[in-house]
Amino acid sequence: MKKFNIILLLLCCLTSVGYAQVLVGNKAEPEEGIQSKGYLPGDGYTFQHGDTIIIKQDAINYLTGEKMSNWVYTVRHLVEKQGGKRFPDGVLVQGIISWVPAKDLYLSAPTNGQASQFGQNGQGAQNGQNGQNGQNAQGGQNGQNAQGGQYGQNGQNQLGTNAGAVAHNGVVRDTIYINQEIHDTAYVHDTVRVKFNTRFGINRFSIGVRGGLASILHGSNVVDDKLGFDAYLDLQYAHYWKQGDKAAIGLLLGGSFGFLRGGLKGTIHDQYQVPTADGTIQYTIDVASINETQDQVMVEVPVMLSIVTDNGFFLNVGPRVSFPIWTQSKLTITDPTIDAYFIEEDVHVINETITGKVAADACKNVKNWKAPTLNVLIGAELGYEFPLKSGNALGLGLYGNYGVYSLYSKPDASQKSLIPIQVPTATPGAEPAVVKVVSPSDVYTSKMGMFDVGLKLTYHIQWKKLTL
Repeated sequence: MKKFNIILLLLCCLTSVGYAQVLVGNKAEPEEGIQSKGYLPGDGYTFQHGDTIIIKQDAINYLTGEKMSNWVYTVRHLVEKQGGKRFPDGVLVQGIISWVPAKDLYLSAPTNGQASQFGQNGQGAQNGQNGQNGQNAQGGQNGQNAQGGQYGQNGQNQLGTNAGAVAHNGVVRDTIYINQEIHDTAYVHDTVRVKFNTRFGINRFSIGVRGGLASILHGSNVVDDKLGFDAYLDLQYAHYWKQGDKAAIGLLLGGSFGFLRGGLKGTIHDQYQVPTADGTIQYTIDVASINETQDQVMVEVPVMLSIVTDNGFFLNVGPRVSFPIWTQSKLTITDPTIDAYFIEEDVHVINETITGKVAADACKNVKNWKAPTLNVLIGAELGYEFPLKSGNALGLGLYGNYGVYSLYSKPDASQKSLIPIQVPTATPGAEPAVVKVVSPSDVYTSKMGMFDVGLKLTYHIQWKKLTL
């Protein structure tokens, strides 16, 4: 009888080893063996906090879209909770802190031992009410009042001599039990804590486009700023150094290449005096309308604080430095009038070549304009990310920037009008007055800046990192 008990003990130990074996780098259990071991399919089961689960081998993605890593199949996990605002049918898994569909899970052991395939009242029988080998059975796995089970009903310490499943703190674990020593091979998370939120990577690269309304601010009380537009290609990199259960905080750097159009519009009424050898001439310049379109090709460099939340929202806020690499101005004026009033003679000469007249081809011109060589803006981007099956994300949001500083060369203070006139001479037969049409930015601008608002579409490429 003693020999028989020893042989039975060795067989039980070998069986338990095969039952409990979980090795990192290998699959947790063959699919065909799951049902035979009494594991409960997650589909239709209501999971509780602390339940022990196994992720199916054919599960591919989390509910947030990220692809599962191979290691998640190799260990058993604990349930944090089932159901949330965003994923009412999902299961939040501890350790990996991500949502998994219930249909992709097997229940390995309930937190309170209450599951049909685990017996009733924590008895631990796979398919029986009172233990796998019957009530009072010596070799039962947690049979009720079992003499040979490691633990009895509801996890009470009724130690025996044979191997079985252990109800440890209310959770049945697969173990090897030899000489009353418990060797737990299933709970890798007892010694290894994986701290990582799969919603966002610790590092990620983003490529996006944005565009909307824009205006170049001129700080003028003579003419008005004209509303235009801008469009940019954004290349950004973000590193998140602080991650929590709800959000990650990081630093975003990058570069943007784009086009901005703004301008000026209004009417002109200028007066200035020009001394001559024959007396003083008072010029009055009237223009019915001016319309200047100012174009820039821009390069921007953002340095922003980036916040990404677990429910999909993102916020980037901070300064941008921008500078133009190409500029062009298109100016159109209508109905220009030059009135030269000779004060001493009390004579008005209007639109005459000798005193000043705007040529027809001067009413439209294209040239470079004096744009700021550098702008500093405060900007913000706010939006929502849609997770993709690839593990990356597609972001859609709003952006806005406002200029707080510009490196701008203020025009010469001697420039008095949109249409400056070189002093004519009173000598008969002399050359006529020289008339020019300049950019209103060169005359009426005291300072410059810009602002823009619009929509942004971004594709986020995530790099995930595990901290063991």
